[in-house]
Amino acid sequence: MFGDLHYRAPHPPNRTQVDFLLRRGAELVAIEVKSNPRFHTRMLPGLRAVAEPRGIARCVLVYGGKRSFRTTDGIDVWSIARLQQALAEKTSWP
Repeated sequence: MFGDLHYRAPHPPNRTQVDFLLRRGAELVAIEVKSNPRFHTRMLPGLRAVAEPRGIARCVLVYGGKRSFRTTDGIDVWSIARLQQALAEKTSWP
């Protein structure tokens, strides 16, 4: 499914960290996890910051809510159930 698992926190530290970077070959999937059951755009700065470099195949925010959707700038917002489905079906890569 993927080869490596990384954590991204830039130096010097700021608010643009990402919880997980999954690597498959030259491509990365960035995943940010929040427990809040309500989506807020203020959950997205880390994913928006890492979306710029080449090689990021997908950015995913996993949160405690029930809806799954895509933001206007292409970030997938997934419920925990949607993440489980993607992992089980091996569809976490676009």
